[in-house]
Amino acid sequence: MENSIQTSFQAGDVVDSKWVILKLVGQGGMAEVYRAYQLKLQREVAIKVISRKLIEEIGDNEYEASLCLERFRREVKVMAQIQHPNVVRVFDYGSASVSRGEKEVQIEYIVMEFMPGTSLRTSMSAEGFYPDEDRAREWLLDYFLPVLDGVLALHRIGIVHRDLKPENVLFDGKKPKITDFGIARSSRLEPITQSVDIKGTPAYMSPEHYLDFRRSDERADVYSLGKILYEAISGKIRADQIPFKQSSLNEPDGQFFKALDTIIRNATAENKAARLQSVEELKYAIEQVLDRGSKPSPKTTRFGPDKKTSKIVPMLFLTAALAVLASFATAVYHTKTLPDAGLKLGKTSITGANNLKEQVPHGTKELPAQITGRDGDVLHLIPGGEIPPAAEAGAAAGKSSKIKPFYMDEYLVTNYQFIHFLNDSLSEITVKDNAVIAEGHIWLFLGDVVKGYEPILYRNGKFELSGAQHSSCPVLRVTAYGAAAYAVHYGRRLPSERQWVYAAYEGRLSKDRPPLSGLSFGSNFSAPVLDMEPDRLGIRGLDGHFAEWAVSGNGSNGPGYIVLGGAADKGFPMRGIARKSWDASADIGFRTVFDPSK
Repeated sequence: MENSIQTSFQAGDVVDSKWVILKLVGQGGMAEVYRAYQLKLQREVAIKVISRKLIEEIGDNEYEASLCLERFRREVKVMAQIQHPNVVRVFDYGSASVSRGEKEVQIEYIVMEFMPGTSLRTSMSAEGFYPDEDRAREWLLDYFLPVLDGVLALHRIGIVHRDLKPENVLFDGKKPKITDFGIARSSRLEPITQSVDIKGTPAYMSPEHYLDFRRSDERADVYSLGKILYEAISGKIRADQIPFKQSSLNEPDGQFFKALDTIIRNATAENKAARLQSVEELKYAIEQVLDRGSKPSPKTTRFGPDKKTSKIVPMLFLTAALAVLASFATAVYHTKTLPDAGLKLGKTSITGANNLKEQVPHGTKELPAQITGRDGDVLHLIPGGEIPPAAEAGAAAGKSSKIKPFYMDEYLVTNYQFIHFLNDSLSEITVKDNAVIAEGHIWLFLGDVVKGYEPILYRNGKFELSGAQHSSCPVLRVTAYGAAAYAVHYGRRLPSERQWVYAAYEGRLSKDRPPLSGLSFGSNFSAPVLDMEPDRLGIRGLDGHFAEWAVSGNGSNGPGYIVLGGAADKGFPMRGIARKSWDASADIGFRTVFDPSK
């Protein structure tokens, strides 16, 4: 069966014995970016590779493949040339072997500084800052001037970025850092071919960039910054606005905004000879407006290439991502009955179900072997079939019965994933006496899991890891309420008792291997999930380590929650042990399932 996952790596993969893949965080037409963990230095990093989808589209076209690699290698060389607080750092460069169907292919990767924040676009509003002068000034000082400093540092060593836009500036806390140098030009590097040089983003692209990309210079970056400033002040660039044109504010009122309008005009002049000639001029012009309040420097009132002139400031980044945020913010929140247990969750989003449904072909019996959840988890197909009488659980024990195909998480849910869920749900959460409470139910107990091991902290109104090394360890001390809430948030649910037992039985590495039974737990609470051996279905951890939350009964009308699992013992039947929904033992983790037929 064809693999439906259009990515190079999956959560838990180890690259070059150095980097543990935690999650896919970005995927576009050209590249994939992963959050990863560096084993030796115990820190989180970002790993970027050429998009698997792009390579598959190229196929056997060696010429196009070489162009992609050339562009990718250029990004490494460009990023390695600069160390600046407003430019993302590159740590390493290498290659790894990845399966492409029936053959192994070498892919190249860049290891970069991981930026945990969002892009600069999130600091802007879709309506623009006008006419709020205070907000505009604050944005210019806190974000835009530092961006100009980063671009200026690039230009001083002969690098032109050529794809400046809000999405290519990321936050490290409140500090903006420039990234994505795939189409940058450096005076220190040989030029690459025209077919690669046509890349860019039209909304921010200068006319000369579009007409003859190879000859675009620092003034192309000035134009892009001018466009960013324009939409920060004026509002989101509309789809019907013609690209490659000069921008200006619509009848600005007040000397402050009139001065910014002059800067915007000068920075986005269509003729590059009439444009501000450097980022240094742009920065000076903005500083003059900020320092003098409503009295702009007389030099900013001119158009032309005179290097003594000063003109414009690029604000922050407002257009596309704000549209994404707007649609994201309007996502419907549901009051949803938790599957199989009659519990209620007030405003927990279940939009993650769409992500999974889109990966499962409708109206076909040919189900993908794997799908990927919105939380980055890989779910493996557990084929339907008959549960042997000896393996049947609960009320059906001793009876042979059938079960429909379903998908199950490869790993137990990790600390990193659960923290991300908690921070997504902050509006519903209160923390009291180390208990994380939502909708009147305890989801998680904070504090030591075992003495000396406290992976999750709550500080300054947010949840965070006590150490990056705990990212990929199973989240423990989670109640059934918390586990079920997580599942619903991502459009899934907890496994039924029968599903869990069936997966454990079918997934045993050998039919001669002793079946699972009892609740004898592993002792290494801080071991990463990838340390658990996968069974023949690709599921890790069902053969021991920890017990797991499941739903009793047949998965649709069971009376409550149970725990299943533990170390291998004497044999089936494997019966779940009933636990209170608010119980949160240090021995219990959880994973989720997805039913493709629902």
